[in-house]
Amino acid sequence: MDRYHIALFIHIVALLAACAASALVHYSFTRRSASTSLSEARQWHAFASSTARVFPIAVVTLFITGATMI
Repeated sequence: MDRYHIALFIHIVALLAACAASALVHYSFTRRSASTSLSEARQWHAFASSTARVFPIAVVTLFITGATMI
């Protein structure tokens, strides 16, 4: 495997991670708004906050691998 294919693989993995994180954050926001108690809403908010940390990592990885493939 050459450098291009390794960068492509990492690029696709980062894209899948960003999509999965986006789906989980959207789901947790939906569940947070439908929660019946404050403690349940806090749990969903904490889950969304911890999952949202994936986005900056995925964006930087997508940018670096995309620049490598050019």
